[in-house]
Amino acid sequence: MTRFSFFSILALALLALFSTGQAQQHQIGVIGGLNFDDVTGTDPEGDKIDVSTRTGFGIGGLLDLALSERVGLRFEPMFMEKGAKDEDDGEKITFKLRYLQLPLHLRLSGGNRNTRPFLMLGPAVGVKLSAKAIDKFNGQTIEADYDNIISSINLTLDAGAGLDIRLEQVTLFLEGYYALGISDIGQAGEVRVNGEPAEGTEDFEMKTRDFHVFVGFMIPLGGK
Repeated sequence: MTRFSFFSILALALLALFSTGQAQQHQIGVIGGLNFDDVTGTDPEGDKIDVSTRTGFGIGGLLDLALSERVGLRFEPMFMEKGAKDEDDGEKITFKLRYLQLPLHLRLSGGNRNTRPFLMLGPAVGVKLSAKAIDKFNGQTIEADYDNIISSINLTLDAGAGLDIRLEQVTLFLEGYYALGISDIGQAGEVRVNGEPAEGTEDFEMKTRDFHVFVGFMIPLGGK
């Protein structure tokens, strides 16, 4: 999915905010939680990247647009940490990727007015904020800046489920979803170590794959 198509969907969602009937209640809110992150791909030599899962976090806002009684769009812009870990013979390398994450999910709800399980599916655009690796070995710590070898945009396709619980004018929610990276974020470039230029790297392939668990709350838009 291109950036153009994503922002076209976003524009339609914002249009729906002003075009749907008053019977449907739009909401705004706050969201936060944990990410269980990993990467997959091949290094410049063609060998498989072998790393383990890293736990990060995400926090941000939420706009829930009710298109009908059972269908809606949920836009969840947030700061999000991704990455992975690699440990071998006492050496520990932590890859830290930080993004402005822009998910837009189609939401299909069931249940009754106060308790609504839902399914969610949709794309997300991650705008890279930083990319680093922290290498700890024999009591020494080396920080490498990977910003030039990680592309600025990461596209994912998200799918999952959740539960909305309405308590008078506040709706609490829990959601979990898998985010499959569909864009290659690896590229040739120069690595900087402790702020100084280091060796460059050839082109390589890397994609993210994450599982997110978030909680939050929403209130009616306009305070109604």
